[in-house]
Amino acid sequence: MEVVLEDGGDLEGQGYRARVRFGERLGDPIALEYREVADNRGTLSWCVALAARVRDLARSLKTFGSARDARAR
Repeated sequence: MEVVLEDGGDLEGQGYRARVRFGERLGDPIALEYREVADNRGTLSWCVALAARVRDLARSLKTFGSARDARAR
């Protein structure tokens, strides 16, 4: 499992998206705005909630057919 960051698109200059990738499988995106990250990165409850979201996405990649193929981007 790894986290892939994407920038540009509708978040250009405002934030980025994070996706979990497992081999060729790519999970749904999590949009992260710069301000939200800056305001909360030191807040334990925010970090715990973000980690839980990432864990859920990682688990979903283990379920057949639940993620997009990374090459289809």
